[in-house]
Amino acid sequence: MSFWSRFLKKDLKTIELLQKDLDSIMGKTSSEFMGIVGLMGKIKGLDLVSSISDSCKYDHKQVKGIYAKMIEAYLRFKNLNFNPGNNLSLQYMSFEYNMGASFCVIPFSNRDDVAIVTLTQNIQKIQKKMDNISDLLKKLEEDRGD
Repeated sequence: MSFWSRFLKKDLKTIELLQKDLDSIMGKTSSEFMGIVGLMGKIKGLDLVSSISDSCKYDHKQVKGIYAKMIEAYLRFKNLNFNPGNNLSLQYMSFEYNMGASFCVIPFSNRDDVAIVTLTQNIQKIQKKMDNISDLLKKLEEDRGD
């Protein structure tokens, strides 16, 4: 069974810290929603931890649909080799819409099982905070012994 298939009661403190980090980043970047979303296996397209602002124009069901579609698009473009010979990785993927809306998938540089999906205008601020989130995800794995 995959590490991400479910959380245990002992994981709650770390999950709460992840939630607080997402809420903090959302406040600083004026994001409408943000989630840590799976990239493979049973968790592909599913949010593991998610935060939606009170002013978000999408309901929870719509946000879950956005997570799934953004991960689907990200996985299709992730491995395209635009410059043969260069081993470059995708830094982030963004779809820009009218009125400054930007749907983004931001992969972790040191993880290939999850990414952040968000609706924001400030990707760089999120990227600066991703190490904290990655450390908490690593702590969850270590606590579980996976």
